Amino acid sequence: MSDGESIIYYTGESMFNDRINEVYNNQTVLNFYFELEQKIRTNITNAPILTESRMMILQDLLRSFQYFLFAAHRFGISVISTYEYSDYTFGNKRPHHEYRNLNGGNVEYRFAPSEIYFDFQSLILESSAILDKLTVGLIEYNDKYIMERTNSTDRKYVTNRFKALYNGSNNEKVDQECGKVLKRVLPIYEEKGYFSNFEKRLRDSSSLESVKILEAFEECKHFFDGVLINLASGKTNLRNEFAHNRNILSLNSDLFCVYITTQGKLYLDHIIDDLPIIQTAQKLINSTSYLFIKTMAILFQHIEFKSFFKLTRTIELNDFKTVWQNHYVDYRPYLNNGDTRISLHTTERTKEHFIENFQEFNDEILKHSI
Repeated sequence: MSDGESIIYYTGESMFNDRINEVYNNQTVLNFYFELEQKIRTNITNAPILTESRMMILQDLLRSFQYFLFAAHRFGISVISTYEYSDYTFGNKRPHHEYRNLNGGNVEYRFAPSEIYFDFQSLILESSAILDKLTVGLIEYNDKYIMERTNSTDRKYVTNRFKALYNGSNNEKVDQECGKVLKRVLPIYEEKGYFSNFEKRLRDSSSLESVKILEAFEECKHFFDGVLINLASGKTNLRNEFAHNRNILSLNSDLFCVYITTQGKLYLDHIIDDLPIIQTAQKLINSTSYLFIKTMAILFQHIEFKSFFKLTRTIELNDFKTVWQNHYVDYRPYLNNGDTRISLHTTERTKEHFIENFQEFNDEILKHSI
């Protein structure tokens, strides 16, 4: 450590790369990430002023990415722990080690570890946070990504009044004259950087880097729908619910279930706001990591057209696979169909009780047992 470096800075750098190894063990992902990180970190002080400022933005974003990776790691630990279903103990009124007959005497357990709900909520908020920061970083990296809001309520009111007073057909001319007047009278606001307007900022720019980032966004944006953003659905997404309205326990209506079958253990995912928790979380972790790292790499490689800014490796969305496997199944496609059916149940939580909902399932669901 040099004399000019503080112990805080040194400690932060020493932990810089720890978390990604805990979320991914795919060597393709790790090699790509570490090459990008190393090229930014080791040469940042030798770059020209403009280049250095952009590289500092990227380096700060990489540091912030560690918080998301920590949340992703924590959620993975919670998922793995649920596979050890027999080790759970619970608080008051939580079912534990209940025995049921299933297909001739198989044993069924139910459990609801509260930690996994809290970690799911934290994961969504951290994913939203890092993608918001990525949007802000994009604006700081290049001011062409700034969006101005000029079509305010006041502007609409004044324009409509001008048209009413003019009472003519040349409304385009009225709009032009209104624009000149209102530009002097009403302030123009810069849109704040949120992931919800990330796509629009990119589409408003025609640069090669924005086109490439948009391609990455298009690959994974449906994994964000209903979770972090809304794609013309009009629904409130989980991120907004957790950040502004309710915590995850107030949205719960059922619990995780595990059945012991002749084929093995059958894990039923928990459905919340029409989304299966484990499946949604795993896709969110992978798509957030991919979009973040891919965008960082694109921005880095467009700083300068020199060999140092070219990465020797490539990365794809399919390369991102968490170190933990998802053994849970979304049971809804198997409800009330199939020639051969079995009776299973999910458990609905009310304010004071747990209510068993027995339903008929296509026995094909048993093929998901492990």
